[in-house]
Amino acid sequence: MNAPADPGPVFRREGDSWQALPQAQGPFGGMHGGAVAALCVHQYQPGLSARARSGSG
Repeated sequence: MNAPADPGPVFRREGDSWQALPQAQGPFGGMHGGAVAALCVHQYQPGLSARARSGSG
């Protein structure tokens, strides 16, 4: 496998959305796995943290 040690970011912020860069493409086509999971967590974490602090959830 000739993957770079640090491929850099796999998503870039464009306005209110995230744009996947070519390195976000998985080896089997499409996006799945760690990159997508990390983006989901990043997007939902502020709301989840607020709910945890308020005791709801």
